[in-house]
Amino acid sequence: MAQDGNNDMMEEEEEEEEIDEEQVEDYCEMLDKLGNFPEKVAINSLSMAAEDFDSSPKSAAVIFNCIRSRLVDCTSAGISSPDRKLPLVYVLDSLLKNVKGVYIDIILGEAADWLTAVYNIFDKAKKEDEKARLKKVWNSWKQFGVIKDDERWRKIGQCFLATES
Repeated sequence: MAQDGNNDMMEEEEEEEEIDEEQVEDYCEMLDKLGNFPEKVAINSLSMAAEDFDSSPKSAAVIFNCIRSRLVDCTSAGISSPDRKLPLVYVLDSLLKNVKGVYIDIILGEAADWLTAVYNIFDKAKKEDEKARLKKVWNSWKQFGVIKDDERWRKIGQCFLATES
């Protein structure tokens, strides 16, 4: 009987849709077209495209890395602009709140790093409004129950807490 259970598990794993190279390129292109303005329709489209892979850790990690690389980039022409960061944060926020699945652990697993990197980009560019919006996103994760553990929430938002003391 144990063998039947293993076969069922293997079949379930095979059913997980994996992202292919063309889909990765398309998703990255959509991210690049997002530009400086956090357009809700574009963010929803990116979330819906990512939702196809919400049960595949491997594919979700690829999508997250497409977003993350653009978030923390400080050198590439166009992409590195501080004005392009907040719309990308909103995409991650949408994945956390609307798509959920394996994205939660993947995105939050590195959130302290990428959130701090984006905060520092805004700080260096003297973008106070953007820092306030970034903090609002972080606060919303606690309010909406994305992060239930107070200690984890504080650790992720250490860049905000350090400036308050």
